Amino acid sequence: MEKIGPWLVILPFFLIVVGFLVAPAIIIIAGSFVSGGSIGIANYQCILSNNYNLQGFANSIWLSFFSALLGVIAGMFVSYFISKSKSRLRTTLIVITNITSNFAGVPLAFAFAIILGINGVVTVLVSRIFAMNLYDHFSLYSTTGLALIYLYFQIPLSIILTYPAFYGLKREWREAAENLGASPRQFWLKVGMPIVMPAAISSFVLLFANAFGAYATP
Repeated sequence: MEKIGPWLVILPFFLIVVGFLVAPAIIIIAGSFVSGGSIGIANYQCILSNNYNLQGFANSIWLSFFSALLGVIAGMFVSYFISKSKSRLRTTLIVITNITSNFAGVPLAFAFAIILGINGVVTVLVSRIFAMNLYDHFSLYSTTGLALIYLYFQIPLSIILTYPAFYGLKREWREAAENLGASPRQFWLKVGMPIVMPAAISSFVLLFANAFGAYATP
């Protein structure tokens, strides 16, 4: 009975995971091989032979990779800064990060359209103050503009994922490395980065998936 007890505790969670994640995934994958009542790869042939679909996949992959890479790099720098800041400032920054990481979808797209759209506030101000059309050099509705919007929620999510790794770097480790004659560069190569990199890699994978599935904003 003692061996069964822990399994009974996690059984509801296991059933939820199977019911809401595993079962729908299996149904979707199985259904993708059914076309017109027959089993085959006709659906995949139709998708992969359409240039419009291929262009959509290429744009999505590029946008997801670019926003995930920049999000991880920027998130790591900010995470390091937060881990070294004072407790009150650190708490404030973490709260702001949690709020902005969840601000996505249609509201975020609408906010950027108001600010940087064709008739957005910044666009109009640049036109009146500098007598320059911002959209001669930048467009919010291009792939670069979408990447900028994605970074708004990608960077905070990266901070949430990488901050614990930087916070876990103990000051004693740096002091021990310095006492042994290691330079700051050697400390990061031999001690810091091996600890931070697993969090950075997992953050990149999650950011890529997050961007690839963000349909509402575009």
